[in-house]
Amino acid sequence: MRLYATLLLCIITFSINAQIIFVTPEGAGLKDGSDWNNSLDGNTPAGNGYTRLSDLMKWSKSGAQFWIGEGNYKSCNDNDRDKSFAFGQGIRLYSGFAGTESDTIQRDIANHRTIFSGNIGLENDSTDNTKTILKTASVDWNTYSFI
Repeated sequence: MRLYATLLLCIITFSINAQIIFVTPEGAGLKDGSDWNNSLDGNTPAGNGYTRLSDLMKWSKSGAQFWIGEGNYKSCNDNDRDKSFAFGQGIRLYSGFAGTESDTIQRDIANHRTIFSGNIGLENDSTDNTKTILKTASVDWNTYSFI
C-alpha cells in the first residue's frame, strides 16, 4: 500500500510540476491559465501589489511552463520599484505566442512580441521604473529556459 501511495504521489506531483500556464495581458474566459480560451490575466493585480503573472511565477514549482502571449507585462501595479518578475529553479518561460498555438514550435517571436516591462509608473518617465525586471534565485543558467 505504501508503494502504491508513493507512486501515486509521484505521478500527481509530476502532473502539477509539468503544468502549462497560458497567459495573456488581459486574460480570457475563466482566467485560470488552463488554456488559451481561459488564459491567466497577466497584468491584473494579485492583491499584494504584484500582478497575477508575477505572483504566480514567484510561487510556481520546478517544471512549470509559462506560455506567454504577445503584449506588455508589468511586475506590479503599485509602482514599487523594488518589485520584479522573480522565479525559481526549473521554471520555463516561452514567449511569442499569438494565443492559438498548441505546441511551442508554432510560436512566432518576431511577429508576436512579448515584453516584460520595467515601466511601472508614469509613461515616458524613467525615474519611476522598476530597478530589476527579471530576478532568479540562482546564477546557474542551465536550470532556466528563456525560449
